[in-house]
Amino acid sequence: MAMVPPKGSSAGPLRVIFPGWSNSGRGPDFTGAVVQTPEGSILRGDVEIHVDDHGWYRHGHHRDPAYDNVALHVVWRAKDTTRSARTSRGRQVPMSIVERAAGSHRRSDARPCVRRADTLEAETIGQTLDHHGDRRFQEKAVSLAGRGHRDGADQALYRGLLMALGYSKNTAPFGDLADRLPYPTLSRIAENVPKKRRRATIEGLLFGASGLLPSQREMTSDGSEWVVALEAAWASSGLGPDGPPPAWQCFRLRPENGPVRRVAGAAALVEAFLREGPATALERVLTALGGAPTASMLRQALTIVEHGYWADHWDFGKRRKHAATLIGAGRASDMAVNVVLPFFYGRALLTGDRGLQRLCLETYRAHPPLSSNHVTREMERMLRPGLAHGTIATARRQQGLLRLYGTRCSKLLCDGCPIVP
Repeated sequence: MAMVPPKGSSAGPLRVIFPGWSNSGRGPDFTGAVVQTPEGSILRGDVEIHVDDHGWYRHGHHRDPAYDNVALHVVWRAKDTTRSARTSRGRQVPMSIVERAAGSHRRSDARPCVRRADTLEAETIGQTLDHHGDRRFQEKAVSLAGRGHRDGADQALYRGLLMALGYSKNTAPFGDLADRLPYPTLSRIAENVPKKRRRATIEGLLFGASGLLPSQREMTSDGSEWVVALEAAWASSGLGPDGPPPAWQCFRLRPENGPVRRVAGAAALVEAFLREGPATALERVLTALGGAPTASMLRQALTIVEHGYWADHWDFGKRRKHAATLIGAGRASDMAVNVVLPFFYGRALLTGDRGLQRLCLETYRAHPPLSSNHVTREMERMLRPGLAHGTIATARRQQGLLRLYGTRCSKLLCDGCPIVP
């Protein structure tokens, strides 16, 4: 790629040391890239890509702080090379024109794992990922057990399950929701209403605390009996808003994965576990029948098939063409691996229950792989795709990929990499 730099710098070809991580959320197209300029200096930051140089201003990036860390603006062609992109703080962003280098591109990813991918061995990759997968599991266990000791087991599990419903984009907002409306408060109110009104009460309180009721978003209600019941449950609760609502993210999210349906799923889970509480109910599932069918039973316990209002709606007043589960098997498996199993493993460490420790660890290690995401796909691409496909055969190894990404790869800490000698 040819570079058109800010005034006072040299033009010429760029060397891509690291292309960055593809961003599926709001903001620049790639994050954390490292590029060497024609002068030999290093640019570190995000990369934004457009067809032409006008795209930066046409899309309003010059007013958006989310683009303030962009280090390079990549365009196919430039109509005006004298007009640089600027961030909301006024900083000039160098521009690279791909059209000038068309036909001369060659791979320049300098990461050792990419350059030496053909030399990597399946056994080395597998052993390393098993080790890091266990480390990630233990780290989660310590964190969840600590929260359970401080806040109570039911609140810790409730918070963890809600955060797992948020995917990566709404993890923090769901944690905020669980803190605003703790499980003890929610369950106490729900237990004091007639059973036939219980689901509407739980759902109304969660939607109200999340700021997602139609009345809170200035939406026109569809007037359905269910929506009226939710609004009434929140209005009569006396809880009221606790500051601004959670910062929900909906950009590049499929409607069925958006916060509205996920809050409805959370309400269904709370109702399902209300009689015993989530800690007692899930431990009973976990230890049933000596643990032989544990993974499938956990998945079934966390899967929610909706038959009411949410069977054919993805938001209030907005119908779906086809019915869908509120919490499908894939998300239920994620919740089991990332929350339920590490929580009970950590709890067993505190109580000295070796049988429960062994059951949780064995179930985790044997659990089939979860759905992939942009991080696991990129990590597999780095580690020789054909080899990785057969090597990443368990959720444990996927978790190992995520730990390597978080502790090393995302920071480009290649020295001492446990996979590439």
